[in-house]
Amino acid sequence: MYQKIYDGYLQLIRAQKPVGFFLLLFPCLFSLACETQSLFAFFLWMIFFSIGAFVMRSAGCIINDIIDSKFDNHVNRTKDRPIASDRVSIHEALYMLIPNLIIGMLLLLVIGLKSFMLALVSLVFMIIYPYCKRFIDYAQICLAFVFNTGVLFVSIAVHNHITFNSVVLYLACVFWTVLYDTIYAHQDKEDDLRIGLKSMALTEHGNRKWLLRYLYAVFILIFANVLLLRFSIITVIGIFLIFAFMYYDIEVVDLDNPKHCGFLFKKQGFLYQPLVLIVLLLGKRFF
Repeated sequence: MYQKIYDGYLQLIRAQKPVGFFLLLFPCLFSLACETQSLFAFFLWMIFFSIGAFVMRSAGCIINDIIDSKFDNHVNRTKDRPIASDRVSIHEALYMLIPNLIIGMLLLLVIGLKSFMLALVSLVFMIIYPYCKRFIDYAQICLAFVFNTGVLFVSIAVHNHITFNSVVLYLACVFWTVLYDTIYAHQDKEDDLRIGLKSMALTEHGNRKWLLRYLYAVFILIFANVLLLRFSIITVIGIFLIFAFMYYDIEVVDLDNPKHCGFLFKKQGFLYQPLVLIVLLLGKRFF
């Protein structure tokens, strides 16, 4: 029983790989750092959105694995996933999906009815994303749009509407997601090419650093607007020092080395995004 829970259910929601949870949560926390007026309010909403990020990330993983089950066992990195390796059936996965979606819907009731339309759009993109990998080269963009909707949910929760500043932050996080997910996609490009899946890593220019530099530049320009509208020059300098180290990683990453790409991907959620949040909170509190 316990082995089934660990080998099947917990691995199905990627409990052993929390980086995806952090990458989904931190854009929400960036928005909270910008929108809330006190640390108490920030930490109160942080608990709320942490639960939301956990259940929606779990739901996204389950949906992705159900739809991709016939492809995952042909990719070296994903062949041992529970559904692909027959440790969890499709029906069992659906039984796990339903409570995650119910909890997500209950959380939406706390935010308000205005969030339901945004939630439905997010769910549609969540379902469409795995199919994008079959037909278009830019599935990473589809993922980025749904992966950062937490920024907009925060705006609705705090202000009861989507603010202009939250849209700017949302777009910045979208480009950051496209950037790191393109690097992530380089882990599977040989397997994806063999089985006919598509990604930005397989486009004509996807294997060249200039694409990553372009995504990075657009992300930086948009994020700079977020900072300059809300924070002091000291905070801006602190965050751009973090981004300078991130740019160095982009320059030295070996796109033909899956382990190197995977390591840089994990650094986004385990290092760079936490550091950005810390500087944002310090800037809001002290500068």
